[in-house]
Amino acid sequence: MTEKTRVSFDSYRIYGYAAAFGVLWALIEVSIGTTLHTFKLPFKGALLASIGVLLLSVQRYTLNARFVTLFTGIVCLSIRFVFVGSLFPNPTVAIFMEALLCELVFSIFSVGYLQAILAGVAALLWTFFQKIIWLIFFYGMSIIDAYLYFLKELLKELPSSKIFLLLFLAFLFFFAGLCGAIGILIAKKF
Repeated sequence: MTEKTRVSFDSYRIYGYAAAFGVLWALIEVSIGTTLHTFKLPFKGALLASIGVLLLSVQRYTLNARFVTLFTGIVCLSIRFVFVGSLFPNPTVAIFMEALLCELVFSIFSVGYLQAILAGVAALLWTFFQKIIWLIFFYGMSIIDAYLYFLKELLKELPSSKIFLLLFLAFLFFFAGLCGAIGILIAKKF
């Protein structure tokens, strides 16, 4: 077997593992995501994004190849689309953007603790920006109105204390970054 054949076989193996990670992520998104949406719990997108970053960090540390993280996201959203359909496009867009943001972070930088934390923060930021973007493009709100509506909805879910809100948002960013770092730790163990 020539070296070129071996590299080709290894690339197929890498994408097979990436597909397995995508299936695992999709099962988590469908099961936990559906449960969280059913009970209408707040910040479900932030929790699911953190879990996704944990899986993508493990996957990228284990399979350090270009576009493998994006491929994992595409597998995940395809399976999620089969299970849930197009009834809820928000999570589908979120999955794709989380995978794309993690791919960008891991491609521009290398794979490590700081990069995994940065990927977690980027994915978490997307969950907040997606709500505003959705309000602008699909509900025709201006940027200011969408931002004010987002803040009003955010304050409805939390106590009215601004200090509590800031501490809670800091905790969310810490949690997302921690999930990325834990993903690297898990990948190093195996």
